[in-house]
Amino acid sequence: MSKQKIQFGSKEIVFDLEYQERKSLGITVHPDRNVLVKAPVDATVEKVLEKVRKRAPWILKQQSYFLSFEPLTPPRKYISGESHLYLGRQY
Repeated sequence: MSKQKIQFGSKEIVFDLEYQERKSLGITVHPDRNVLVKAPVDATVEKVLEKVRKRAPWILKQQSYFLSFEPLTPPRKYISGESHLYLGRQY
C-alpha cells in the first residue's frame, strides 16, 4: 500500500493505493474521510491517477458529506467526579 495524491482545483486528494487481483478499480471513501483506491495488479500508477482525477468531484462530495457528521461536542477530559453515559446509563 502506498500513499498517492492528486491536485484537483485548489483541493488536494490524498489516498492509499493498494494493488489486488481484480479486474476493475475501486474507490472507497471512509467516514474518517480517508480514501482507499484498490487497483488491478497490472494497472500503472499513471492510469490509476487518471481514474482518480476523473472521480475527484465524487470523492470531494463524499468527504464533505462525512464532514457533516463530525462530533459537535468536545471530547471529555475525564475529570474526577464527572459523570459519563455508558450503554444508556449515567455513571
